Amino acid sequence: MLQNVTICSSSWPVPASIGVQAPQLRRLERSRLDRALSDASAGRSAAVRIVGAPGIGKSSLLDYAVRQARGFRVLRLRASAAERDLPYATLQMLCSAAATEVDSLAPSQRGVLARVVGEAAGPEPDRLAVGVATVALISAMTSSRPLCLVIDDAHWLDHASRQVVGFVAGRMARHSLALLLAEREQPRRADALDAVPPMLLRPLPLLDACSLLTANLPDSIDAMVAERIVAEAAGNPQVIIDSVSGLAPAEFAGGFGAATSAHARRCKDTHDCLARARRLSDEGSRLLIAAAAEPTGDPSLLWRAADRLAVPPEATREVEESALVTFGTSILFACGGLRPTLYAAADPAERRRVHQALADASYADPLIRTWHRSAATTGLDEKLAADLERWAPAAQARAGIGARAAFLERAARFTEDPALRAQRALLAATAMHEAGDADTAHRLLTIAELGPADPARAAHVMWRRAKLADASRPGADSSRALLAAAECLRPVSGASAREAQLDALLAALFAGQDRFRADQAGAITIGRTMLAEHESAPAHPVDQLLYGLATRAVHGYSAAAPLLAAAIDTLCHGELDLRAAARLDLAGAVAADLWDVDAWTVLARRRSALGGSPSETGRCSYQALAALQLGEFDAAQAILTRQAAGLPAGGDVPVQYPALLLAGWTGEHDRLDRLLVQVDRESDTGCTAAALSEAVLNNGLGRYGAALGAARRAAASGQLALSGWALLELVEAAVRSGDPDAAVEAVDAAGRLNRHCAAASTEWARAAAALAQALVSEPAEAEAGYLDAIGFLTRCGLRPQLARTRLLYGEWLRRRNRRVDARAQLRECAAEFAALGARAFAERADRELLATGESARKRTVGTDRQLTPQERRIAYLARDGMSNPEIGGRLYLSARTVEYHLHKVYAKLNISSRTEIHLALAPERDGPGPEHPAQFQPTG
Repeated sequence: MLQNVTICSSSWPVPASIGVQAPQLRRLERSRLDRALSDASAGRSAAVRIVGAPGIGKSSLLDYAVRQARGFRVLRLRASAAERDLPYATLQMLCSAAATEVDSLAPSQRGVLARVVGEAAGPEPDRLAVGVATVALISAMTSSRPLCLVIDDAHWLDHASRQVVGFVAGRMARHSLALLLAEREQPRRADALDAVPPMLLRPLPLLDACSLLTANLPDSIDAMVAERIVAEAAGNPQVIIDSVSGLAPAEFAGGFGAATSAHARRCKDTHDCLARARRLSDEGSRLLIAAAAEPTGDPSLLWRAADRLAVPPEATREVEESALVTFGTSILFACGGLRPTLYAAADPAERRRVHQALADASYADPLIRTWHRSAATTGLDEKLAADLERWAPAAQARAGIGARAAFLERAARFTEDPALRAQRALLAATAMHEAGDADTAHRLLTIAELGPADPARAAHVMWRRAKLADASRPGADSSRALLAAAECLRPVSGASAREAQLDALLAALFAGQDRFRADQAGAITIGRTMLAEHESAPAHPVDQLLYGLATRAVHGYSAAAPLLAAAIDTLCHGELDLRAAARLDLAGAVAADLWDVDAWTVLARRRSALGGSPSETGRCSYQALAALQLGEFDAAQAILTRQAAGLPAGGDVPVQYPALLLAGWTGEHDRLDRLLVQVDRESDTGCTAAALSEAVLNNGLGRYGAALGAARRAAASGQLALSGWALLELVEAAVRSGDPDAAVEAVDAAGRLNRHCAAASTEWARAAAALAQALVSEPAEAEAGYLDAIGFLTRCGLRPQLARTRLLYGEWLRRRNRRVDARAQLRECAAEFAALGARAFAERADRELLATGESARKRTVGTDRQLTPQERRIAYLARDGMSNPEIGGRLYLSARTVEYHLHKVYAKLNISSRTEIHLALAPERDGPGPEHPAQFQPTG
């Protein structure tokens, strides 16, 4: 059972990792696509036809292939159902995208294509002539560089285009073409695309499905709800994602709130099931609604509720025979979208009746009973309100902060006493804000303001409104509002007043000190006020953060670093109360500013375990930045995607600043340009992140002048973490720009960075200082700095920074004419950049390898001739993604013997790891020979 494999408690939290890890699914399928690209790059065409059910992951695999097609010309087409009856509709898209190559064809071939796509009059050419002309067109497109031709939704290809694609697939063996198709499973029949080898996608295995669900959760989730979602999805990735995507934590409520009308609108392919459900008897429909209203899928609870609803056995048999629900160890619906759709379509009175029966039957679980009672009740009910408030902390422990917010919001709804209602509304607003639902928080604050006059409550409402305003539009106005709230809070709560002061200081820091000073206030003024209230660092870790940040604003980085490090250590290893838990995003920012990757990792894990959305200081999403710095680019993108799904629909969507840096690292110039247009120029964080991203991108591309200007802007901002990272970009750009004045600036920046890093005193800081010093040092001293930086970063696990240091060291070695030593460093970093998807840096490493006299990523037929037959067999199996034990099982060898042979393979092929084998091996032959076993062709 699922619970025996993945769940060991009553809750299933967001994974304890750097935010949300993007699961590495379909490893064997991705390996096959990698081989196709590798073969095409070597001049031998390859074709793969991905076949599977809707939502099974076909387009995701095509997305992966497009990302991996570095050095290819990528042309992606999508067939349309509306054009299925239009002959050559897809061929027209191909010709339109390759207009230059069409013009270069022979007149007869150009005329054939012009007639079939409607650009010239004349009779329709013979299909063979069309195929020959298309082959000539593809040949022209692959003359300068390999072509990756991707056709999605190929089941909608018109018949004529389908024949042409099949013709091309059979006649491009000696061209650099990777032809990748994706289509739905269809009844087996002879088809023009039979020449394209199929790759059938099966449903995800259980553990992969669990990983995918966990990666897409907006918050923690009740374990039984998670089990039910995974089981109902039946291994379909899209169903898993649709079950939770687009839901804010407060709306999701740990799985309890999943059956909502808003969610029902997002579900697809349920019309047939819904039509069958409407044909059921009243008793059968009531049982079905009860199953939909019970989020955990607990059969014993459902049967007890059915007794209370007087559902006869005949109705149970009727529902079973409808094949809409499976009654087993868990209640499973036939399709993922049916449960919320049925619940949303049910009559409200019927829903309340069902929830009351479920509440009466939930005698063993007071949390579930209270939730169902709240769904069954109308009007005011003080006892219910008190129970909801009492069980809210337990709901958070079990299903995340969104569940707590939902419980508190319902408690306020059922409260009769005006003063108590206002107080509960304030508590609910705070929880909703922490869960990321700003609109509901505003509404609840209005309810709190309507209660009887209370100075303490009014001060807290004022504080919360200022925090909401700062989250949506940071700047000097929100800082002043937060300071005013702190003054109002001082007489009623010293702890809350200090929290409001911290919020004001953060607002000033993130808004930009210079602009804030122009309004006669600023971080320094706030910091002095805070320091005047404390003779020494206080005991609580949040107060320690406050004291340290105030010291940073007034006395500088070096004075504040020890104070902040002590606070971070407490937050990493001590018990967390609610106040400390709410500041983990800020703590992550401070840890990043201190160059402390270990603390940053721990804090990101603790923050993830709490669920919910980032707080105001999380506007720069230090969880995503942590994943980015560790080289987990897919995980960083998953975090950003999850956070974007929780943003309100409509209006301007604020850019997520880590997305800028991700685009810079991956070398996506066009994407970065699009994101830069959306940056909030009123926010200093936005300006700093934008400038730093431009510096990273341009350093990767070797455009050092542009990188220098951007790095200057980022380094001057004083932003937590970002400005320190920018100093290293500034040193590299200034040294490489060739400008004498910039060289002086590089030495100054290296000195500033060294002072920062000396105060931080972590391995990452030492690595940054050593690298900066190496860049500005004389040759006799530089090498020791590069080697020190590599050693520090190897222990830190910061893959992108380590690869960049190897790149800089390799470039330095080549300029010293030490080509053999340079190649070793450049091979390492080139392979790492390729694995990370850092395209610009990978191409820069390739250029440096070429300059050493080595062909970067050399792929030639016959490279593997130096291997023995046994070594060749092992090398090909390792290339196909098999582990040492798997290879040993295939060849009847021990894993130790396989490892021995692999080390000999690495030495003979002049590579350093199994990830590079595919770069050195010859392409697959037309058929298996005595020295090359039949390749493992995955089908699932």
